[in-house]
Amino acid sequence: MQLTGSALGTSSEEETQKLLTEAMAGKEIILVLDDLWDPAHETPFNFIDADTTSRVLISSRVKGSLDSC
Repeated sequence: MQLTGSALGTSSEEETQKLLTEAMAGKEIILVLDDLWDPAHETPFNFIDADTTSRVLISSRVKGSLDSC
């Protein structure tokens, strides 16, 4: 709610990601994804604006799980 100014109220992961991407457009953030177990889980949560200096910090306890991120 703080990111978008209202409750998301979406029914799909794609719509939620679109709304979060729009809300973060132009903003400089550090996105922390803690204890990621599967590289496929990074994509839906990575909504930073690539045109900014924003960064994603990912941690994991699973050796080799971040090789493809």
